[in-house]
Amino acid sequence: MTQVKSPYNFVPAPKESEVFKPDWADQVSHDIPFEDGESGEIELMLRAETPIFIRDGHAEGKDTSEFSHIYVNGKKKYIIPATSVKGMFRNVLEIMTRSRMQLVDDDRHAVRQIMITKGTVINEEYSLTGDDEKKNIKAGYLVENNDKYYIYSCGKPLKIRYTDLDSELGT
Repeated sequence: MTQVKSPYNFVPAPKESEVFKPDWADQVSHDIPFEDGESGEIELMLRAETPIFIRDGHAEGKDTSEFSHIYVNGKKKYIIPATSVKGMFRNVLEIMTRSRMQLVDDDRHAVRQIMITKGTVINEEYSLTGDDEKKNIKAGYLVENNDKYYIYSCGKPLKIRYTDLDSELGT
């Protein structure tokens, strides 16, 4: 089975001015099919291979341990809400079709605590400014090979803007 993994939470989305738009972009519309275009149906099958946790998003202000459910013949049945499935499916389709991302949140989901003791609260001003912190940061990439995982070092991390790629790569 082919696996599609979303990189969107790990790769920052470019600003509007950084998005490549060819001269002919205004002549293409994704909602008007070509005469010789493809058409069909997509069938989706879900199988939970690990435990699933779907909290009831509408239970705000109520019991926060409440899960999404419906009642069938008076019995509670747990469900994955259609909006959750739709969002996941849309994400996979955007990857497969190389579509332009529309719904991108610029939220911070986590901060690595490199030199901070457990239990320390991190606020918005958190940054690695001291030499002790900076020397412990290393870049790398994770590779799976025969059910084993390896981290290959890339040296020190740096930031290259999308608009600077051509000059950095000499293209």
